[in-house]
Order: sequence, then structure tokens, then C-alpha cells
Amino acid sequence: MNMIVYNTSMLAGLAMIGSGIAIWSAAAALVVVGTLVIGLTLAAANLSRKG
Repeated sequence: MNMIVYNTSMLAGLAMIGSGIAIWSAAAALVVVGTLVIGLTLAAANLSRKG
């Protein structure tokens, strides 16, 4: 997968999740999106190291 496509889709997905949760609470949206960014970064690093 092209890195531009990957980064764009990750950004769009995180924006949709964040905006959906922000309807309920802005602080919760920041926590959830921050946790997802950290988790997805660690998962991508782990997958790239194995293969």
C-alpha cells in the first residue's frame, strides 16, 4: 500500500472517530484519538519489524 494512501486513510478514520466522540465529549475524543494513535503506531511498528 502506498504510504500516502495509508496516511490519508488513517487520518480520515481518526477524524471520523474523533468527531463522532466529540459530539458526546471533547475531552473523551482527545483521549480516544490519542490512545488510537499510540496503539496504531505501535502495531504498525511491530508489523513492519516482523515482515
